[in-house]
Amino acid sequence: MQSQRGEAFLLHKFALKSELGELLGVNDTIIKYKNKIDSNIDWNDIKESGYYTVISGNGPNFGISFGVLLVLYTNSGYGIQIASSANPKDFIVKMRNTSGNDWSNWKTVSLT
Repeated sequence: MQSQRGEAFLLHKFALKSELGELLGVNDTIIKYKNKIDSNIDWNDIKESGYYTVISGNGPNFGISFGVLLVLYTNSGYGIQIASSANPKDFIVKMRNTSGNDWSNWKTVSLT
């Protein structure tokens, strides 16, 4: 690698990971575990980016009953929710998006 002054230098592999991550805007805080979701939580209110464990998705606006919910949401109000079931015999992936206050309907993603 080169310094800002054009001088060559060696960089340890652990530092390289950190340096490249900063250049790409990637770090270990992008997708973090957030919380468990039960039937008392309205999924329309889940707007914090991260992944959630769904332990009972029988509440308002739920996508699946048990599994994982991935949420990617921006400060400007755009976001997606991707829900994946935990049942290996009936693997289901659903997603929906928002560009403001209203979420779209859940769409099932075909994996075949």
